[in-house]
Parts: sequence; structure tokens; C-alpha cells
Amino acid sequence: LLTRLHGFTRLLYMFLLTLYFPAIFFTQTRAVYLSFLLTLFILLGFYRTPFPKWKLFALPLALTLIFAFIVSPRLLSRERREGGVMQIGEVVVRFELINRSLEMIIDRPLGGAGLAQFVPASLQAYKGRGTVAESADEVTQHNHLLGLAVELGIFGLLVYLIPIILIFRRLYQMRGRIPETGFMGTNFLTLCVIIWVCYLNVNMFLEPSFFLFYNAVPFMFGGIADGVYSRYILA
Repeated sequence: LLTRLHGFTRLLYMFLLTLYFPAIFFTQTRAVYLSFLLTLFILLGFYRTPFPKWKLFALPLALTLIFAFIVSPRLLSRERREGGVMQIGEVVVRFELINRSLEMIIDRPLGGAGLAQFVPASLQAYKGRGTVAESADEVTQHNHLLGLAVELGIFGLLVYLIPIILIFRRLYQMRGRIPETGFMGTNFLTLCVIIWVCYLNVNMFLEPSFFLFYNAVPFMFGGIADGVYSRYILA
């Protein structure tokens, strides 16, 4: 976008981009930290530009900020240990939820427990198993793939996964067959891949049904990618 902006608008966008780093840090969410690293590595390997200025400036800056976050007193504070990357109790609960989900999938592998029925079904039939607390709030599903398999069964999970597989297939089919430069060029495909990788990564840790806008964005870019495929490949 910056290559197409000038004057005050360009400066405004540059300022907004700098907010990216504190926004990541203050989320206090490990999944977001991991998505940041995944984005960094994908850009390092696949981003295309005539002059690698981002590698000379943006990459060292990002690594410096990561180091600053690691050594930050906030990261090692009591609040951080109790609710952030060093929290152990929440990790234990997540593994217990995974075990409970696997039990529920084995009991009802095809049809599942029903849409949005993970919490009531879990409390009703699996109460007291494992060390997960019995309050509904603490047994909310966090892994979206396991959650879909629990509630909708294997068939429901496939209905969700097939469009995602087709989107990645579209992106792979366009590799090397669209312009290297331009707004809808190779870098746009890289952007689509990053969005989907981060989306799937975060949903392995958080309950995606709480973030409707966040769920819509990847599929919107999947639709745009399919439109690019129709323009360059099928035309």
C-alpha cells in the first residue's frame, strides 16, 4: 500500500504500521506471539522486492523488538507469569480439554454432540473426569478443529476443512503463473498464505466463535484469491 500513497497519507500509514508491534505485545497472548514469528519467517522466505530493504531494516528491527520483549520486566512480572507465556496452569487445562475432546469424539465420531453443545455435553456426560474444573466457563473449547469434530463429527469437520484445502490449492496453482509485481502479484499470494496460517494457528489456542470479524477475514481473502485465479489462470 505504501508504494501507492504519497504525502500525509503515506506518513499516516507508516505511523499506523508502527503500532503493529505494541499491539502484538500487549495482547498478552502466546498464539499471537507465535503468529508474529510465523509471519516473519514466511516474509523472509517468500516476500519479493527489487531491493531487499525490508531485510536490511525491518528484519533487524523486528528481531530487536522481540529481544526487547523477552527481556522486558513486564514479560517476567507476576502478572505475566500468571496470565501469559509463562503460565503453566492454563496449559495443563488445555491438555485436559484435548483429552476430554478426544473421548467425546471417540464416543460420537460421525454426528458429534451437536452444534454449540461442547460445554453442556461435556458437563453432563464427562463431569469429574480428569482435573478440569467443572464450571462451564473453564471447559470452553479452545481448539477449533477438535471443537468442530466434537460438535459436528468427522463429517462436519470435513465440511470445514475442504474449502480451506481448496483455497490453499488455488494459491499453490497460481505460484509462478501471475505477475511478479503489482498489487495482485506474487506478494499478494504471500499475504493470503500469511493470513490463513495465522488464522489457523491462533484458532488452535483460542475459541474462534468469540471473534466473528476475525473469522470472516481469511475467507474474504480466500474469495479474492479465487477471483485472481479466474482472472489470470482461467481467462
